[in-house]
Amino acid sequence: MTSLKTNRVTNIKQKMKMMINVRLAAAVFTAVELLFAAFFLYGGAKWFLNAQFGFLGFGLIVIGSFLGYKKMVNYRVSMYENEPDIIDNTYELWDEEDKSESKNEKTSALSTAAKNTKTSVKGFFSPYRMTSYALFFIVFFVLVKSGALALVPFIAGIMCAPLGVLIYEALRIWLFNSADKI
Repeated sequence: MTSLKTNRVTNIKQKMKMMINVRLAAAVFTAVELLFAAFFLYGGAKWFLNAQFGFLGFGLIVIGSFLGYKKMVNYRVSMYENEPDIIDNTYELWDEEDKSESKNEKTSALSTAAKNTKTSVKGFFSPYRMTSYALFFIVFFVLVKSGALALVPFIAGIMCAPLGVLIYEALRIWLFNSADKI
């Protein structure tokens, strides 16, 4: 009974921590985006639009990459769903057979590397990711052709997301490490 109660408390703590993480991430990204927007609004409409197009384009690429890799991972998990032994012994760490032939080991390693590369390429060239890159380049070329491209705010808009991630991680580490010490 105590084990069940401990598990329930642990699950509640994990859910609370996850909710705090989501709220913290939303607050950090909103604050960073508003600061950048206010700064570039001061620079004029051209600067503001370039920064926003850079930020939104980069955001689409990140979301497209996430969705593509998520689909790939879910597919690989579903392939081995009914075969737990394959998942448990993926790297053949406790295989009882003696593999004395180095030629077979090299062939096996090469075939495994080729299979992993093929899977990674599928994730890299996912439709979500390619569509987001295409939209990003279309927006970039439209800005170039119309003469409205301002490179500094465009690149700063792209840098808004990595800066937000950096601030979020620093705050998360600081918050949770200080909460664990209490």
